[in-house]
This record gives sequence, structure tokens and C-alpha cells, in this order.
Amino acid sequence: LSTTLAGHTPVAFLLLVVVLLAWKAFLATPLGIGIYAAGDNPIGAFRSGVPVERVKIVAFALSGLLAALAGLFVAAQTGSGDPVIGTPFTLNSIAAAVLGGVGFLGGKGTMRGAICGSLLLSVMINVMFFLGFPPVAQYVAQGLIIVGAVAVPELLKQWRARR
Repeated sequence: LSTTLAGHTPVAFLLLVVVLLAWKAFLATPLGIGIYAAGDNPIGAFRSGVPVERVKIVAFALSGLLAALAGLFVAAQTGSGDPVIGTPFTLNSIAAAVLGGVGFLGGKGTMRGAICGSLLLSVMINVMFFLGFPPVAQYVAQGLIIVGAVAVPELLKQWRARR
């Protein structure tokens, strides 16, 4: 399994394509529409007949399943079963999602934006690595990216409101 997931063949890219296609198919189901509705406006979704509590439970279960699959992928790549090996990925995942336009409070964002944010952050991290930035400077830069990605839209909104 380890050589299949982390070998020389582009299995990660193929898995990404499969996940994207499955996600598009999932969004066409009543449960997928219910997740979007409950994430954006739970009261409105409830009034529209969406079982919001059930949808939330399924969404958390799917999140746990995907987290477990991501853990297996990381274990296959590293060949290690260390429980804290994913700690550095926490900041990266939050920064990538925010950079892609996903809101902290839910109800906003798209998978396309999150993937684009992830790719952009990966490129930025690789550029910083090849330019010789120390790891601490990379974390500072990622933090500044999060602050900028959250602050710039708010500042633009306030600037437009004044005009």
C-alpha cells in the first residue's frame, strides 16, 4: 500500500481527480445539497425541510472518514505511524483554505477555491524553501498569509462602504 500511494506513479493526482468527481456527484444528491444549505443558513435549511441535525452528523462523519484517509496517505508517504507527524500540516491546511476563500464561520467557499489556495500555498512554500528561508520564516510567512487573506477582503468591504 505504501509504495502504491507514495510511489513514482501519479496516484495522488489520480486520487485527487477521483475525489473531485465523487464530490461533484455527491453535491447532486439531496444530502450534498442539504450540507450546502445547512452550512450556509441552517435556519433557512430547516424551514425548507432539510434535517439539519442529521446532515451535520453525516458531515462530521464524512469529515472523520476523509481525515482517516488523509492519515493513511501520510503514513504511507512517511512510512511512520507517529501520531504527531501531521502537526505541521495544520497551519498549512488552514492557510490554504483561507487563501482559497473559505470562510472561518462556514457557509462560504468552494472546493475549487480551496484547491487553488492549496496549490498556491504549496508553490509559495517551495519557493521559500529554494530561496533558503529558514523554517521559522516560512511559518511567519504562512501566518501573514492567513492574516492578509482574512484582512484584505474586510478592508476592501469597508473601503467600498465608505465610497
